[in-house]
Amino acid sequence: MTQKRRLSDTFVRSVKPPKSGRQDHWDAAVPGFGLRVTSTGSKSFVVVARWPSTRKTARRKLGDAKRLGLSEARKKAKAWLALVEDGKDPVEVERARREAEARDRAVTFESVANNYIREHLAGKRRGSRTAAEIRRDVVPVWRDRPISSIRHGDVVALVRAIRDSGRSRTAHNALTNIKSIFSWAVNEGVGRFGVDQSPAVLVKPKLAIGEKRARDRVLNDDELFALWRAAKRIGYPDGDAVRLLMLTGARLSEVGEARWRETNRHDATLVVSPDRYKTGQTHTIPLTETALAILDGAPRFDGDRDADFIFTTTNGAKAVNRWGPIKKKIDARIIVTLRALARRRGYDPNDTDLPHFVFHDIRRTFRTRLAVARVPLEVAELCIGHARTGIEAIYDRHAYASEIREAFERWERVLMEIVGETGPAPKRGGNVVSFATRRGTAA
Repeated sequence: MTQKRRLSDTFVRSVKPPKSGRQDHWDAAVPGFGLRVTSTGSKSFVVVARWPSTRKTARRKLGDAKRLGLSEARKKAKAWLALVEDGKDPVEVERARREAEARDRAVTFESVANNYIREHLAGKRRGSRTAAEIRRDVVPVWRDRPISSIRHGDVVALVRAIRDSGRSRTAHNALTNIKSIFSWAVNEGVGRFGVDQSPAVLVKPKLAIGEKRARDRVLNDDELFALWRAAKRIGYPDGDAVRLLMLTGARLSEVGEARWRETNRHDATLVVSPDRYKTGQTHTIPLTETALAILDGAPRFDGDRDADFIFTTTNGAKAVNRWGPIKKKIDARIIVTLRALARRRGYDPNDTDLPHFVFHDIRRTFRTRLAVARVPLEVAELCIGHARTGIEAIYDRHAYASEIREAFERWERVLMEIVGETGPAPKRGGNVVSFATRRGTAA
C-alpha cells in the first residue's frame, strides 16, 4: 500500500498512472478513504471497511474522480464509515433510499386525492361537491408533488393564497378538505401512501386564515336583472338551472341534480328525496308558472330510469357538474349588463363592478326577499326547507302547503317585475301540469 498523505485537488489532477496494474493513494485525513489510479489513467475514489452485509473487509468504489469532487468524496466516505460503525451496509441503505424516493414520486398528491374521492367520498351526501372543491382548489397546486413532500408551510401557503384572493370561506373549506385527505391517507397506513403524519394537523384555521365569517351577500335588483338575463342567454342546461335556482331559492345540488321522476305533474312540485336533502328529509318545492315553463323547455331523453337528470349534457345520464366554469361565464355576462345599465343612467361604466358572489347567495337573496315581501317567518323558513324546532315542531302539525305556494308565487311576481318579464302563459288543462315530452332532442 502507498504511504498515506492528505489528498488534495491538485494531487488528484496531477497524479501519474502506474506503468501497470493499479495504485492506491490513501488519505491521511479520513482512514480507509483513498484514490485508486489504474495504468489506463482511470481515477476513482474508494473506501475500505469491514462491510456488515458480508462481514469481510473489502474496497468499494465511491465514484469516478472525474465526476465526484474530492470534498464530496470525503463526505461520502465519512457517511459510509459512520453507517458501518452502526452496523449498516451503505449500499443497502442507499438502495432503500432510492426505492423510497421512487415510491414517493409515484405517490403524488393527485393520485392520493383521487383515491380519497373514489374510496371515501363516494356515496356521501356532499361527496360530489367536496370532490369538486378538492379538484378546483387543491389538486392544481400540488398535482404532481409526492404527498410525503408536503409540509406544514405548504398547507398554510395554499390556504392563505385562496384567502388573499378574496375567498375566505373557500380557504376554510380547502383546509378542512386537506385535513381530511391526510387523515385518511395516514389511517390507510404508511405502506400504501408513504405518510405517517399529516402536515395539516397543527394548522389552526383562525391563525392561518382568520375567522370564518357567515356570508351576508344579497343580490340587489340590478344584479338579479343581470343574472336572469345572463342565465337566459346561456340557456339550457346551465342557464336554465340558474334561473330555477332564482325562482326556488333551493340549494345548487337540489336543482342541479334534479331528476324528472322527482317532478310531480299534478301538484306542480319538485320533491327532493331524503338521500339528496341536507337534513335527510323530504323537501317539496312548489313550481310556479315560470318554473314550469323552464322545465317545459328542457328536453327529455330516451334511456333507462337512471338516465333521468333534468339538467344534463349527457342525455340524462349525468347531472351538470361544471359550476365553476358556468359561474365565470355568467359573471362575465353580468358585468357587461351592469355596465350597460350604468351607461344608460349617465354613469361611468368603468366605475361599475360586480362584487363577488356564489350561487348559494341566490338562496340567501330569496329568503331575504320573502321577508321584504312580508311572508310570515314560519312560512319563509319552510320555503327554504328549514325544519321547525321546539314547541312548534311538536304541536304545530299544519303543513302550510298553500301558504308556501303563495309565498313562491309572490316572489315570482316580484322577480318577474325586476327582470322585466310578465311570465309565461296560463296553465294548460286547469290544475294539471304538462311538461314537455320531446324525446332525444337537444336544447
